[in-house]
Amino acid sequence: MGKIITFYSYKGGTGRSMALANVAYFLSSWGYKTLIVDWDLEAPGLHNFYCKYVLSENLEGPGVVDMLSQLQENNLNTSESYINWEQYIKEIILEDNKGKIYYLPAGENNSEYYEKVRNLDINGLYSKHNCGAAIEHLRDIWKTRYDYVLIDSRTGITDIGGICTVQLPDILALLFTATKQSLNGAVDVAERANNAQKKLLADRMRLNIVPIASRFDSREEFKISLEWNARFAQELEPIYRNWLPTSIKSKDMIEVTRIPYSTYFSFGEKLAAVEQSRKDSGGLSYSYENIAALLGNELENVEMLVEDRDRYVARASSIRKHKNLRKKIFISYSHKDKNILKKLMSHLVVLERFGNFSVWSDEQIGAGHEWYSQIKEEINNSSVVVMLISADYLSSKFIMRRELPSILERELESNLKVVPIIVRPCAWMQIPYISELQVYPINGQPLSNLARNELDEALAQLTEEIARLSDMHNDIDIHYTLNEKRYKKVQIEPFIIFNSSKKAPPQRKKVIKKKKKVNKKNI
Repeated sequence: MGKIITFYSYKGGTGRSMALANVAYFLSSWGYKTLIVDWDLEAPGLHNFYCKYVLSENLEGPGVVDMLSQLQENNLNTSESYINWEQYIKEIILEDNKGKIYYLPAGENNSEYYEKVRNLDINGLYSKHNCGAAIEHLRDIWKTRYDYVLIDSRTGITDIGGICTVQLPDILALLFTATKQSLNGAVDVAERANNAQKKLLADRMRLNIVPIASRFDSREEFKISLEWNARFAQELEPIYRNWLPTSIKSKDMIEVTRIPYSTYFSFGEKLAAVEQSRKDSGGLSYSYENIAALLGNELENVEMLVEDRDRYVARASSIRKHKNLRKKIFISYSHKDKNILKKLMSHLVVLERFGNFSVWSDEQIGAGHEWYSQIKEEINNSSVVVMLISADYLSSKFIMRRELPSILERELESNLKVVPIIVRPCAWMQIPYISELQVYPINGQPLSNLARNELDEALAQLTEEIARLSDMHNDIDIHYTLNEKRYKKVQIEPFIIFNSSKKAPPQRKKVIKKKKKVNKKNI
C-alpha cells in the first residue's frame, strides 16, 4: 500500500514545489512508482521543473480543477460520486530512461481555467455532492496504484488546502523559512491538521508531520543560523514526538533535512537532483536526497540517517526491489487462540527466513500506535490472510464487525487470498462467507482434535499451501471498475475546519449500510 505525502507551506517563497519535484525525481529513479499532483490551483506550474530534463511532448492539460468541476456540475447521486482522474495523467520519462513520473496537472492553462477555479465551491462540494466520499475513494485507489503520491498544496489556510493537508495525506511535509511568521504559521497548521484528521469519519493511521527548514543559509550567517536552529528545535519538538525516536534529538533531524539556500537555483526552475553532485553535503541535491530517503524508508530507522547517511540512502534506493519480492501474510485470530498462533508461527518463520515472505499479527503493534488503523493498513498490504477460526473467533465483536469486513472488502477489490483454518470446534458452517471458502484442514477436522505429531504435519502442509497460494497471485495488476469495488459511502464534513470564524461541524456517528449493487462505470 502506497503513501500520500502533501508538501505544504504556510507562506510562499519556501521552495515547496521545487522540493517536491526533486524528491519525486529521486524516488522515481530508485524504482518507486510515483505520482505527483499539482493541487496548487491558484498558482500552478509544477511541470515547469521538468521541461528541461525529461522526454515529454506536453505536460499541460486538464487536471484537478476539471475533476472537481465535473463533480460539482454532474449533480450525481451521493452514492455514485466518483472522480474520473485517469484520463488526465501525463507521463514524465526521466533522462537516460532512469524512471518515470506520473503527473496530474492542476488544469489547462487557458482563459477558462481561472474561471473554473473561482467557481469551485468546496463547502458545497462536500455538503451537496459528497466530495468527501469521492476524495476518499480517490485516495484508496492512489494508495493501491502508486508507491508514492506527492501533492503540491497551495499556501495559507483555505478549504481547498484542507483537502490536501487533512483528508488526503499519510505524511505532511511542512516547509518553512527562518521567519517568525513562517515558523509560527507552520506550527499552527500542523496542530490544526492533526486535530482535524482525528475527526474524520474514515479509518486513518496517525498523521505524521515532517518539518523541513528551507532556504536556510548557514554558511554566511553561522551564528544566527545556530540561534534559529535552537528555536526550530524548541518549537517543533511536539511535532517530532509523534514519530521521531527518543534517541534522536529534534535539532539533529532539522540539520539533516533542512534545505540550504542556493543563489544559482533561485533563478528559474531547475532540478538540483540532475545538475548538482549528491556528494556535496552543503548542496541542494544532497538535502533533497536525504528527504527522499526518509520517505523511502517510511520514516523508519532514522538513526541511520543521522549516523550513516550514505547507508540510509542506499537502503531507500534498494527497498523497492525488496518490497516487490516479499509477500505479506496477515494472521487474523482471537487472542484466546494464542497457543495455536505460536505453533503456526514456528512453521511460518521458515517462509520469513528462507522465502520471500513476511508474517504479521497484532502482536507486532508497538506502543502508541493506533491499533485498528494499523490492522487495516496491514490487511491492505497483505497478499494472504490466514484466519484461525474458533468459537471465540466467531463470537468476537471486533473481528466480526471490523476486521472481517476489512478482509472482505480487500478481497473484493484485489487479489487477496483468504485461508480459513479451523483450530477448534465451532459453528463455522453457519457463517455464509466462511462456509463458501475452502477451509483447512480440508476435511474440516479442527486442529485441536489432532495428536501432536499430526498437528505438526498439518501445520507443515498448511505452510506449503500458503506459500503456493501466495505465489499464484504474484505480479497481478489491479484494475478498478465500479462494480468490482463495492465502495461504501463515507461521510466527510466540509473542510471549514480551517476557517477560525466558523464552528467545526458536529461529528456524526458512522452508519453502516448494506452493500448495494451498482451499475458498471469507469471510475
